[in-house]
Amino acid sequence: MCLFMAQLANCQWVEYGKRQVEQNEIITFLKQDKTDIRKNAEGTPFFKTDYKFEVKTGGNKLIIQLEDRFYIDTENPEMVPSVYVDNNLNMMYIFVWEKDEESRYYGMNGYIYEYNLKLKENKKEIVFEKANSGWFPYFTKRDDGQILLHHFSYSGRLDLISLKTQNGKWMTQRIQNITPDEAKARYLKQL
Repeated sequence: MCLFMAQLANCQWVEYGKRQVEQNEIITFLKQDKTDIRKNAEGTPFFKTDYKFEVKTGGNKLIIQLEDRFYIDTENPEMVPSVYVDNNLNMMYIFVWEKDEESRYYGMNGYIYEYNLKLKENKKEIVFEKANSGWFPYFTKRDDGQILLHHFSYSGRLDLISLKTQNGKWMTQRIQNITPDEAKARYLKQL
């Protein structure tokens, strides 16, 4: 918690990214507590972080604040959340990932939050746990309407796609081996 004046600057909502996706403008805000830290094997700090998202479309504005807090490295542009909102503002998908608490090395946990905006319902699904996955994330939609999360794993240098199965759980499939530079270039094309 941000209890002292010296920490107050770390505890304000700041804009972390803005993105235009089709007719939707999505703005990501974060608030960090730099007194609560997890580190990987190299000593990279991951600070406890709150997220909120503002979606503007057709004169409407929607604000979603995640209840969970995550340990992220904001200095790393590869570690931004990915957001998908359908054009009718019916569904919103948010992919967020964080440094795993128990892993001393590079283990991360990834989650997708699915928001049914019409029914005001949401649920959190686990995409992966204790894996070095989730880098360079972005969503796409297949012709049949299936939402896909594309991401990269430094472990094995793998191109990955996560999708929702018929039983309602998310599963991750290996697509091919690619380099981090290839993954980054593909990710930047989506921005």
